[in-house]
Amino acid sequence: MLISFGFNVNEDFFSSETKDIATSLKKEFKKDFNREEIIIKILEKLREIEL
Repeated sequence: MLISFGFNVNEDFFSSETKDIATSLKKEFKKDFNREEIIIKILEKLREIEL
């Protein structure tokens, strides 16, 4: 089984095709985020999940 996901972190601008439906953490919270810290937190949470 393969699970994949993606999300926008510090993006400000989106293409005309997606600008009305896409967002990013930066746009929602009005601040920049450290991508490495986010990846570490996601991996830590995934480790807590029993498969």
